[in-house]
Amino acid sequence: MEFSNKVHDAAIRYLKFKGYTILDPEFYDMDHRLIVASDGRDIAFIDVAYDINDMPEELTNISRTTFEKIVLHWFQNTNDVPANVGCRFDTIDLSIVRNDRALLRHHTDVALED
Repeated sequence: MEFSNKVHDAAIRYLKFKGYTILDPEFYDMDHRLIVASDGRDIAFIDVAYDINDMPEELTNISRTTFEKIVLHWFQNTNDVPANVGCRFDTIDLSIVRNDRALLRHHTDVALED
């Protein structure tokens, strides 16, 4: 398994542990691979970044306009969309300490303003 896939899978395990429902484990749009998950109130579009022995430098480079386009695309192509929920853009940053250990930070609602 490719290393980036292991990181992505670790992020999904974390979200499930925190009680999120994974709606789409691998949503690809506009050069982004995102996890789409629900915390019961909001649908979170989650970008996962990692670095070795350091935290990723940049939280996100996705603007509010790009985020809205990603959300629209997902809603247009998804049949089982919960009603009356908010949407937000999150990031999960992992610092890989060794093969079986990482420091994880989950940032919520981080899309940049235009």
